[in-house]
Amino acid sequence: GFLALRGKNAKANDQLLRLASPFDLWFHVADGPGAHVILRRDHPGREVPRQSLVEAAGLAILASYASGAAAAEVLVARVADVRRIKGAPIGQVSVGAVLETIRTNADSALEHLREPA
Repeated sequence: GFLALRGKNAKANDQLLRLASPFDLWFHVADGPGAHVILRRDHPGREVPRQSLVEAAGLAILASYASGAAAAEVLVARVADVRRIKGAPIGQVSVGAVLETIRTNADSALEHLREPA
């Protein structure tokens, strides 16, 4: 399996980005506020199964402005392509290159996969 980490607020989103490896994958719902999700990879060449990508995208939707929508689009990028914006509020980023956009639904069953905090 893959470890997915999700920020609870802007400060946590910023910390996730700082702790992630450049080759980890970053997920964020398109066109609005929400949590950053990081999908950890052991090395840059490690392939991620489609189901893991869709589940990480679903986790991003559940903690975003689109949580009540039937489906939403989620941006996927390498962490190396995500940069904090100097002078912007904490947690805001710019994305240099998007690997793909995943359209999926916010499956609340994903919340039950979380490990206790």
